[in-house]
Amino acid sequence: MRQHILHISLHRMIPEFRDDMAIEFRVRVTDLRNATKQLLVNRGEFRDTDLADLLVSECVATLRTVGTSTEMPVFTSMSAARLPLAVLKDIAKTAGTYKSKEVPILVEEGAIKVASFRLKNESITLGPIPNQRIDIPVDASLLDTLALGVLLNELQITEQGLTRRVLDAWQKANDAILAAAASLKELEVTEKQIRSLVEKRVEAAAERLRASFAKGAGS
Repeated sequence: MRQHILHISLHRMIPEFRDDMAIEFRVRVTDLRNATKQLLVNRGEFRDTDLADLLVSECVATLRTVGTSTEMPVFTSMSAARLPLAVLKDIAKTAGTYKSKEVPILVEEGAIKVASFRLKNESITLGPIPNQRIDIPVDASLLDTLALGVLLNELQITEQGLTRRVLDAWQKANDAILAAAASLKELEVTEKQIRSLVEKRVEAAAERLRASFAKGAGS
């Protein structure tokens, strides 16, 4: 299926900062655990594989993942990072084991530390978070996920942290097409015909999303 670059201007509303420095801040344990719970709601099979983007300003940390964003008070300077939701869940759980109301958190390339506990994970990265104007609901349909895969190129999909979701959607769609072709063989409906129908539906959904993103960019 063809891939299209998003032909609308979607600028990042994020200040410039260095992306090669570790992030260090203090956060209340209750705020961290509550924010993590919000991000995990309705995530289903992507509960452990979706990525969370962390943008930290001087007094607020914004946590964002597919379809959801939340904020929590912190004490630090401007910085940003990305980590798997599964890692964030482990860190929030560990933070709750300390008696202190607040815990220090340090995020480095490939690792995160809460108080004295350090967790390594190669998916933890430092740097800018993706364009926050491009998003789909946490429980986005298969059709909308496929449509986003058409709108964005491979690099954009990676930057948005959507690679796993898009690849999973293509696999499910392909399996469904093959199953439908097998079921309709006796009616002389071919796989090519079914695939063509699906592609038209995906293209229509992509145009709908394009219009939605363009409207958001202009607001």
